[in-house]
Amino acid sequence: MTFLHTFAEYGPADWTYPARATDTTGHADNSSIVFTAAFSKLVGPKTVRTTLIGFNRGWTSRYANIYRLGTDGTLNPAPVLPSMPLAIGPKRLRLLTQDFPIN
Repeated sequence: MTFLHTFAEYGPADWTYPARATDTTGHADNSSIVFTAAFSKLVGPKTVRTTLIGFNRGWTSRYANIYRLGTDGTLNPAPVLPSMPLAIGPKRLRLLTQDFPIN
């Protein structure tokens, strides 16, 4: 039931949002693991609500930058939001919801 509730509340998984574990400054940190996911749904004729999720299974705070794939499949080098990197406390789940206009 929780699985179905996720789709009802947040929409289907959005695979166009890859992420990378980083340090506090946003530089890649290959020694760190952060689980991430993104879900998107239409909330109006010209608006998509995207929920970005990060889960830190470790005992220290970890960080992640979330990016967006372009329509041609290339990765946008800038994180999705200027507030990145997403800070996630130890043993915590962090949700960040943002509305994006549809062009």
